[in-house]
This record gives sequence, structure tokens and C-alpha cells, in this order.
Amino acid sequence: MAVIEFLGLAFTYTGVRQLDIPGQTLGTVVREIGERFPQFAQRCPVPDQLPEGVTACLNERSFIRDPMAELSSTDRVLLMSADVGG
Repeated sequence: MAVIEFLGLAFTYTGVRQLDIPGQTLGTVVREIGERFPQFAQRCPVPDQLPEGVTACLNERSFIRDPMAELSSTDRVLLMSADVGG
């Protein structure tokens, strides 16, 4: 279960700061978030893709958007507004 943190638009769409979400890929995590938070899902062009303007930072090291990016149970994923991350 990856730890997902929400900042900026991602926080606006969910109203939570952090969740533990099961999933082996970024896409499965995004789909689960969309199922829990309809406002987040409404902004997703495809159910397993991040909403426009939102990016993900994996373990404070790299930015990812690929829904097939693999996650482990020890990963931390920060979802934030794309302009915040650079």
C-alpha cells in the first residue's frame, strides 16, 4: 500500500492530505482515488490517468505521469499541481 499525499489541485479535488492506497501502478492508485473522490475522477481524461494540471513525485526523487509506473508498498507519492513541481 503506497502512501499518497495531496497538495494544490489534488488536495482541492479530494479534501484530504494523505491516504494509504493499494495499487501496484500509478494508474491503479489514480483509479482508486477517483472511485473514492468523484470530484477527482471528473477531472481525469481516462480513469487511470492523472487529472490535467496534476503531477506525481515518487519518493521525492522523480516525477511520474505514466499510469504503468510501478509502485511498491514502501513508496510515497506526492500528487500536486504541475506548476508547484516545476
